[in-house]
Amino acid sequence: MELIHFGIDHLRLNFSVKRYPSEFEEFFEGLSANSNFKGVFWHDIMLLVVFSSTKQKHILNFTYDGIPVLCLEKIIDDGIGRNYSYILKFHSSFFHFSELRNILNRLLTWDYRHTLTITRLDICLDVNLGVQELVDKGYKTQFRVKEERKRSDVLQTLYLGTRNATNKKHFIRAYNKQLDTEKKAKHGLYLDYFAYENVTRVELQINSQSCKEFGITVFNVWDAEFLKTVYKSCCINPKGTHFLALDVPEFDNLEILRRKAPPKSEILDKLQYAKVMLGYAQNLTNVGFDTLSFLKKHLKSKQ
Repeated sequence: MELIHFGIDHLRLNFSVKRYPSEFEEFFEGLSANSNFKGVFWHDIMLLVVFSSTKQKHILNFTYDGIPVLCLEKIIDDGIGRNYSYILKFHSSFFHFSELRNILNRLLTWDYRHTLTITRLDICLDVNLGVQELVDKGYKTQFRVKEERKRSDVLQTLYLGTRNATNKKHFIRAYNKQLDTEKKAKHGLYLDYFAYENVTRVELQINSQSCKEFGITVFNVWDAEFLKTVYKSCCINPKGTHFLALDVPEFDNLEILRRKAPPKSEILDKLQYAKVMLGYAQNLTNVGFDTLSFLKKHLKSKQ
């Protein structure tokens, strides 16, 4: 068995009312329901932002090369004394782009970083096994287990724990990463995964209460040894949830693996280009332009 990838898959930071980077306000300037997208620079990186809102918050979704990477939420003051003003979410795709890393690094070394609160952290481990193979090798857990079976009754997803908004602690999911990649059209990020017969992601989602109990802060969230310790305590723990297939010596030698970028190829280049164009098309659709009709009218098939 090969340990393909280990690292952070999602991160959510809450900012206090009085302390947040000045550029947050600048990102929202000039955006409204009638003018809802623009390009911005964040630490010398060009990103496209799309604005939306609810009664409780204003939202900016940031894309890079047509791929969603960040979400910034500005909490609207409703007079009930919230203790934060902004929420910044780092999506899984953010961690694939080394050129974006400086955005997170600046926050982790920010003068007021001690005022930040981590309210969600997902840690993932990808292995070249099918979900059923992972189960067949043995596991035990104290959590309620739910299975999802698709494609000829083959086990595709395993949930350990409660998966809903009321769960402030943590839960685990093991799922077919290749099917997930197809569903979310992320081939350009995971093209190399299709060289394997199967890839399963065993993902630990740590919500606000468990973040606090585990002592997860901006000072240790990027430390490989700390992340391994937290992950093992929840997924490879003989006294708790224990996946036998993951309990291998190689795990102890892991750093935060940076999955090798797939080799450049004509197929990959075309996929990445198509993904970027799809991102632009979606943004036009979001502002009311009939992109599909336009393409049907003007796009000519190769004869």
